[in-house]
Amino acid sequence: MSPVEKHGDIWFKREDLFQPFKDFGIVGGKVRQCLALVENNKELIAKEYNSTIATAAQVGSPQNPIVARVAREFGFNSIIGIGGTKMVKEKVVEKHRILKSCQEQGSEIIVIAKQGFSNVLYPNLEKIRKTRQFFTILFGYQVKENRDAVVNVIAHQVKNIPEEIETLVVNCGSANTLIGILTGLMKFKRKLRVVAIQPFGYNREEFINDNVEGVKGIDYEYEYHSGDFSYHKHIEYEISEGFELDTVYESKAYLQMRLQRIVNPKKENVCFWVIGNANNLR
Repeated sequence: MSPVEKHGDIWFKREDLFQPFKDFGIVGGKVRQCLALVENNKELIAKEYNSTIATAAQVGSPQNPIVARVAREFGFNSIIGIGGTKMVKEKVVEKHRILKSCQEQGSEIIVIAKQGFSNVLYPNLEKIRKTRQFFTILFGYQVKENRDAVVNVIAHQVKNIPEEIETLVVNCGSANTLIGILTGLMKFKRKLRVVAIQPFGYNREEFINDNVEGVKGIDYEYEYHSGDFSYHKHIEYEISEGFELDTVYESKAYLQMRLQRIVNPKKENVCFWVIGNANNLR
C-alpha cells in the first residue's frame, strides 16, 4: 500500500514510491498494473504466445520500458512498437534514453508509425501479428478483459485515503488509473469530489464511462478538466525537497490545477494522486 503524505496544504497519494525494481528508473502504478497483468497471464503467454509480449506507444512513453522490464522479470521476450518519429530505429534509440532502457532489458524495438496516436499505432502493431505470436499489452484495451490486473490493483490503493480528504485530484493520460480509483471509491463507500485533469491529448470521458462498473447500480460522479499543454514539453515541478513530479504527466496536471484554481486547499482538504514517475529515464 503506497503512503499518503501531506506537503504544504495538499496531501499526496505517493504511488511513485512503488519501486519493485531497484535497477530500473520508472516507478508507480503503471508498473504495478503491468506486473499484475503478466502474472495473471503468464501461463497463457508461455503456451500460446511464444513467451513474448508486445506493446506500442510514443517514443517517450514510460509504457515502453515498463513492458520491457516486466518481460525480463518473467523471462519473456518483448517487442516495443514505437511511433511519433521519422527517424530510423538506430537514431531514435540513440536520441531517447527511455528507449535505450528498453534495449538494455532485451527488447526488440520496431518503428511502426511516424505518428504517435494510438489509432495509428495499434493497427500497425496488429499487422506484425500476421507473422509473429505475442501477447499484446495495451492498458486501455485490457480494462474489461483483465480487470483484476488493470483496475482492481489500483482500486485497492484507495483504501488508505485519509477520512478527512474531501477532494481527490487525478491526472489522466489513458485514464486507466482514474477508472481504478472510481472503482475503489465505490468499493470502500467513499464519497469525494473527484477532479480528473487531462493536461493534453484527446478526451477520455467516453472511455471512462464505458469502463467504470458500478457497485449495486451506483454511478460515481466526477469532474473532467482538459488542458492544452504540449506532450513533448517537459515541465519541472518540485513539491518539496526530494519530491519532484513527473515532467511529462503529473507536473502539468498539478500546474493546471493550481493556475486555474480548480481546487481551493484553504476551503477543502485536497489529495493529489501521483500515478508514477519516469524522470530518471528522461
